[in-house]
Amino acid sequence: MSQEPVDLLIIMLGTNDTKERFGANAACIGIGLERLIMKAKSVPCWRDEKPRILVVAPPHIGEGLYDVPEGEAMGRGCPEKSRGLARHFAAAAERQGCGFLDAEGVAEFNRLDCMHLTRRGHAQLAEALAAIVPGMLREWDE
Repeated sequence: MSQEPVDLLIIMLGTNDTKERFGANAACIGIGLERLIMKAKSVPCWRDEKPRILVVAPPHIGEGLYDVPEGEAMGRGCPEKSRGLARHFAAAAERQGCGFLDAEGVAEFNRLDCMHLTRRGHAQLAEALAAIVPGMLREWDE
């Protein structure tokens, strides 16, 4: 509400949700995302009362996660769960009438912890978003 009116909300989550201690698989994380989308759509902050949401699935967590201290804190199964997120996020986005971008292969993760974007990865993601966001806003305005 503090940023209203909102033209476009971009949601990119999921990496931390794969933590073992949360006990959620990719399908459960996808359900959580869909609930978040529905909540966001219900807030009266949208320009022209027209919710516009873009869901971004994060790149897959690298297998090298367990070779670094952060891997122990994340717990087991994170890389495997992260590989299933895009499928569930795409389905939720489609059901909710949202845009979707899979950042796997678009934005690189670093090799230090295998789960955060590098400087180059941030630039790659920004380029991908810059290529699709204006079109999404024009498309929804028509």
